Amino acid sequence: FLSDDADISIIVPMYKSNSAIQEQIASWDLDDDGLKKEIIYVDDLCPNNSADAVIKAWTLRKTEKIGSIIKNKNNLGFAGACNVGASQAKGKYLIFLNADCTVTPNWIKPMIETLESDPSIGLVGNMQVKDGFIDSAGSEWSWTDKQFVHIGRNIYKGQRCNKYQVAKAPADLLTVAEREMVTGCCFVIRRELFFDLQGFDTNYRIGYWEDADLCLRVRDAGYKVYYQPFSKINHVGGHTKSGGHAFRENNKKLFFDRWVHTNRIDPMIEHQRTNNAPPNIKNQIDGKVIGCVIACNEEEFLEASANSIAPMVDEWVFVIGGNDYAYK
Repeated sequence: FLSDDADISIIVPMYKSNSAIQEQIASWDLDDDGLKKEIIYVDDLCPNNSADAVIKAWTLRKTEKIGSIIKNKNNLGFAGACNVGASQAKGKYLIFLNADCTVTPNWIKPMIETLESDPSIGLVGNMQVKDGFIDSAGSEWSWTDKQFVHIGRNIYKGQRCNKYQVAKAPADLLTVAEREMVTGCCFVIRRELFFDLQGFDTNYRIGYWEDADLCLRVRDAGYKVYYQPFSKINHVGGHTKSGGHAFRENNKKLFFDRWVHTNRIDPMIEHQRTNNAPPNIKNQIDGKVIGCVIACNEEEFLEASANSIAPMVDEWVFVIGGNDYAYK
């Protein structure tokens, strides 16, 4: 189902996405906002026929032909699949969107208007919502976690926070603002800039850290990264069940060798690095100390959490749940 031309190309990589992609397509807002759009689905050698699910879902909608499907012969991972989609894109602007997101009315135009408002803005992300709570309002670097963490969900003004309900969020989380990074779950970038930067770095395998790397390369090239809260999507998260993949530590090492160990990240973040270690109170404790870490779909935080109390712990218990057991 092909389109002749487009202002905007929306690229959706798919892996084990047959169920999620049907929900996304059912949510598409195709009202005329003056922008010509194409949707490019990239089936990354999906084992459960995500491409067939796309065709079925669009057939049920009985709507116009607005996109195409690419079927990779090999599994390239998130970065590679996005790059393949971009290579076939016709639009001036590229939107990358995760398959496990549903969209809301008028989610595209606010991001485009922000990008067009200032030539120094190179990339724009949006508000990502989960069950009525902010899942991400952009990200900032945390030396405690040794990674970018989600504003409005994990951190707010440099301090830990409980995630905010969208309806009760602080005013500044509902305001267009510059960010250190926005997640690859959804953002828009000029096509020319994306290719000038040679796209996502495919040395980041499967997923994780490639979006942070691209945001820093955008900023290193002299452009700004912005957050646009008037564009909202709903993000399920983790639908491929591949969060703890074997390449995750290699991806982190690549990012740290490029940005952290070279100190290149320091002028790009608000909070400067610190070597202050937590006080070791082990010698004040009589008896064995058991460290208990309870987590649910939070692999990215486990290392930092464990390291923060490791000096005082003798034995560990890790309780890892799944979505079926998560507190709601």
